[in-house]
Amino acid sequence: MPSLKHYLPYVAAMAFVVVASNILVLYPFDHFGLKDIVTWGAFTYPVAFLVNDLTNRVYGKAVARRVVLAGFVIAVVLSIWLATPRIAIASGTAFLPAKCSTFKCSTACAACNGGRPRSWPPCSAPRSIQSSSSPSPLH
Repeated sequence: MPSLKHYLPYVAAMAFVVVASNILVLYPFDHFGLKDIVTWGAFTYPVAFLVNDLTNRVYGKAVARRVVLAGFVIAVVLSIWLATPRIAIASGTAFLPAKCSTFKCSTACAACNGGRPRSWPPCSAPRSIQSSSSPSPLH
């Protein structure tokens, strides 16, 4: 298992993205009539999933879980101070279940893909729905 110094940038990136999203969620997106529907945080938050996926691909599931947990704790503490406690608690409540489901999905896709978690696309169509007479563009 790699030492902390190897995956510390991932922890910092995770915390930064979540804190930035928690601050930006306070500001409505005033374009295209979306002021009452979308905030600027909606554009930054998906980067947290990218950090999670990259960590999972480079270091594996165990390190990725540690990165998510450490980044999450740091982000919630900073968000209480920099955003609002309400936003920090709401973000944390939604964040952990979403990340846990991401881990389960990536593990399932790796199993579907013959145990190769680093290949893309991560999961192709099940063999039962593929036609044997016509080649699939996914293979």
